Parts: sequence; structure tokens; C-alpha cells
Amino acid sequence: MSQKPRASGPAEDKGVVARTPEVHWKTWYYGIVASASEIADGLDIGAFSWAVMAMTSEEQADPLYLTAAQKGLIVAEFNFVAGLGCLLAGPVSDAMGRKTTLITGVLLNVIGTIITMCSGNFGVLFLGRFIMGLGAGISFVDPELYCSEIVPAHVRGKVNTFAEMFINLGIVIGYAVGWAAGLNWRLTIGIGAILPAIVFFLLFTIPESPRWLTKKNRIDRAKDGLRTTADYTEEELDALIADIQRTIAHENVGWGSAADLLNPCKLLRNKCIGWGLGIGQQINMSEGVVYFTPTILTSAGVTDSTVVGIVTLCVGLCKCLFCLIPMFLVDRVGRKVLLYISNTGLWVMLFLMGAAFAPEYGGGSFILPLAAVALPLYMAFFSFGWGALPGVYMPEAFPLHVRGQAVGVGWGLNRFASGLVGAIFLPLTEAIGKSTVMFIFGAVVIILTFFLYYVVPETMNLQLEKVQDRIDVGRDGKDQGFADIENGPTADTQADEQEDVRSPLKGPAKQVEDEMQKED
Repeated sequence: MSQKPRASGPAEDKGVVARTPEVHWKTWYYGIVASASEIADGLDIGAFSWAVMAMTSEEQADPLYLTAAQKGLIVAEFNFVAGLGCLLAGPVSDAMGRKTTLITGVLLNVIGTIITMCSGNFGVLFLGRFIMGLGAGISFVDPELYCSEIVPAHVRGKVNTFAEMFINLGIVIGYAVGWAAGLNWRLTIGIGAILPAIVFFLLFTIPESPRWLTKKNRIDRAKDGLRTTADYTEEELDALIADIQRTIAHENVGWGSAADLLNPCKLLRNKCIGWGLGIGQQINMSEGVVYFTPTILTSAGVTDSTVVGIVTLCVGLCKCLFCLIPMFLVDRVGRKVLLYISNTGLWVMLFLMGAAFAPEYGGGSFILPLAAVALPLYMAFFSFGWGALPGVYMPEAFPLHVRGQAVGVGWGLNRFASGLVGAIFLPLTEAIGKSTVMFIFGAVVIILTFFLYYVVPETMNLQLEKVQDRIDVGRDGKDQGFADIENGPTADTQADEQEDVRSPLKGPAKQVEDEMQKED
């Protein structure tokens, strides 16, 4: 009889028989509430695409007269300001806590939405969008960060896919609201504040991150939070807290501060994993497909607006529905398997679209059916892996003392890459043709395959502290590398684990402990 896989954790290191704790319903509640803060991003994508057309229409009684440049600016502004919000979120999260940062981001988004809804000129509209983007960027960082630090290891991947689900749900709701509201652009935008306002109040019902609390030496509150997530025994709670404390002590001695993020010689592999996946999520042309599917089809000669609308709807539905798949598989088959499948599907679909749009086939009768299949399938493969898993990996990739700031930088780079792809996509297609653009992005995705194989480790079922033990470089003068994660412990890591049983600290931190004991 096969046994249920067990999650590695601190209990095993302390000599306690390892087991998989039963997850309480509050774990799912915490994950849903924290991740729901990202619904504002999706609502903006879906609703504002309708609102920006309606607000300039002369058919309504309350139009805003905007130039083409102004319309482009307020659309692009959201992503670029969100990137700035991501950068700010890291230091705020490390200083004030994950929960407080989530509340701040959602509150800013609600305020910005109300200002945007009430705007009567471009200046006020710009201000409202700026505050919305800032709040959305801050909210973009902390959901996966918070969930990674509170949920048990064996369901961490599943819970961390909730955020992508809420973004896609927001897109669908935004499209529906915009279509139903018609030319009433103020109603379209105003309704977008209702769900974030509800999330704002719900956030007060979840606890602070136990790992952040432990870092601040609030041990009792940290244990109280962990106790509500699973049926940990007191012995397991003590072991888990001790493991977190050991990691914090090790980091405080072996590393400096957040300045390590600016040092190319420190945390190099961590940055390659976390930031590389954040950028990779956007440079595979996903942003071009999300925003410009109608433009791609019409410029290829598809003139039937009903057909364009149906294909665009299929793209949106695939993005929303297929993000549910990793929710059920990420902690069963692993992160890398899903990323490999996703990546392979992306470059195949890109090459199919490149062949369909090639000049020698321009106007061919098969362009429409091929594009109608390839575009939705592209988005399905994207949501299957690349859409959700960078958010799972990024908090796992960094140690606690820089995690908030590092994740903020990662999502900031992600938002800037998103804005860049969105800005250059149409000019590129006009300059070198749609087919060439598809082939270029297909080649980029193939390069990402090598990045996934050689750089990104498998982290399924590993406690956060164990992920760091396996990928940290140079802390004890040893390079533990990625191979340890995928091929099992080396002799060095086995010796470290045996040392863990004898002492809660090791390496430089252990030396400090020994010196303190001598002084006593």
C-alpha cells in the first residue's frame, strides 16, 4: 500500500516522527482573503478597457475630452505605478508586517478608484489612476508572501495559486461590468471599488504572518497563528518556531541586511530564481495576447466583429479557467513539471501563430481557424504554469531577512516588464510584421526552457527554511547548489541535518552561540 507523501519540516530535524499535519479550514480562509486583495488588478484590466472608450464617447452626457496621448498615458500609468508600488511594498512589509501592508494597499486602491470615478478632468483622472496603481502594486506583493509564511508546506503551492485565480476572476467581472454599464463609465469604475472595499474589512480578520512575528520576537502570537492553520502538536510548534529562529540567527550572522539585494555577489541564485521567474512571466508575450487579441485578429484580416469577440472571450475564459489546474496539481506533481508543460505549449502556439501570419500565407483561409485555436490555447498553457507559479516560487526563493523587499523588487520588475511588452508589442508588429514578432517571442520562450532546467529548483513540500538551506550560497563557505533539492541531500547537508538535532544553530550562528555560552 502506498503511503501519503509527507512534508519535510522541522519536526523531522528535531528527532520527532515527521507527519503531515491536518489542515484546518482557516488555512484556506486566510489564503482566500489575502489573495482576494489582488482582484483589484483584474478589475482594472477588465473594466478600464471599457471605461476608457466610454469616457471619451460623445454619445453620453458626461464625456471627458482626452487626446490619444492622454488615453494611452492613463492606461499605461497603472502598470508602471504598480511597479513603483511593488518596490515600496517590500520595505513596508518588512517593517510593518504582511497583514498591515495588505490592508494599506487595498485601502489605497479603493481611494484611488473613488477619485477616478469622480474625476472631471485629466489631472484628477491621472491622480486617481496613480493612487490606484500604487495600491495595486503594494497589494500585488504580499498575498503570496503572506500565504507562504503561514500555511503548512504541503499545501503552500496550492494556496499560493489563489492570487492568480483572483486576478483572472477580476478580469472576467470587469469585462462583464463594463459591458453591462455601457457608456456609464463612472458606474463601471465605481463598481470596481465594491469588492476591494469588502476585502479591506475581511483583512482585519486574519492573523499576522507567524514568521514575521517570530522575526520581531513575538513568539506567542506566532504560535497562536500557526495553531489555527493545522493540528500541530505543541512539540511540533516548538520545533517549527525553533527552526525559524535558527534561520533568522543564521541570516543575521552570515549576511548583512537588505543591502545584499544590491550586491551582485550575494543571494545570486536566489535572485536568479525569484526575479528571473518574475521577468520570465512577462517576456513570453502573454501581455500582448491579453491586451491585443482583437488587434491581432483584425490586422490579420478578420473583419467579423462577432468572431473577434468570441475569440477574445475564449482567450479570457481560458486564462481564468486553466489557472485552476495548478491549484490541484502543484503540490502533487511539482512546480517544475507544470512549468515545463506550460513553457512547451507556449512556444508551440507562438510558432503556429507565426506560421499562420507569415506573409506568404497572408489572407489564407486557414488563418482564422488556426488563430482561433492558437490564441486561446496559448493563454490556457500560460495560465497552466507561467501564470501562477512565479507567485509560488518568489517568496520561497528568498531568506526571511530580505524576503519582503526581494519579493517587492521581483514584482516591480514583473510590472515594468509587463509595461514594456505592452508598449513595444504593436510598434514591433507594424515594423517587422506579426509573424516575425511571434517567432521572436517563441525563441525567447525556448531560451526560458534552459533557464527552468538549469536554474529553477523543485521546492514541492519543502519547509521554507529548508528551501533556503538547500539554495543558499556561501553562508558556511559551501555551495549547496540546486542539485541538492532535486537529487536529495549530499554528505555535507546530511552532516548539517545531524548537527541540527544536536543544536538549534549551525555555521556562523553556532559559533556566535558558543561564544556567548563561554562568556556566560
